[in-house]
Amino acid sequence: MSLAQLPLRLTTGAFVLNSGIGKLSLSDEDAEGLQQMAANGVPVLADMSPAAFRRFIAFTEIGVGAAQLIPKVPGWLAGSALSAFSAGLLNMYLNTPGMTQEDGVRPSSDGTAVGCRPERDRRFGGQHHRTSQESRETSCSQDS
Repeated sequence: MSLAQLPLRLTTGAFVLNSGIGKLSLSDEDAEGLQQMAANGVPVLADMSPAAFRRFIAFTEIGVGAAQLIPKVPGWLAGSALSAFSAGLLNMYLNTPGMTQEDGVRPSSDGTAVGCRPERDRRFGGQHHRTSQESRETSCSQDS
């Protein structure tokens, strides 16, 4: 890992690793909701059981996050893992109804809420489901 890569790999790795660890404790209901969204971007995920999907997504995020944090992992490999995972997330976002405005790219209020604070969205295993009204009233910079 070069010194130039250090800040980005540390912040990205810590974020993705924390997200993966958090997904280990998803309930079956929350895992099923997340699986339905993920299947919009990667249809083969619909064939898994919610418990298998929970393990798959959690271990995938833990692996991608750890790859960013381990200095011995070459930058090209860590970057490739992150790019593949990000491509799946982007595909899910673009193919999930209600995430984008009519143009299909810019986020709707629900799409912004998922991008800002997924851990607070019920579909991602959080305790609070943000309504469209709450999403309009709260921006990413105002969340704490």
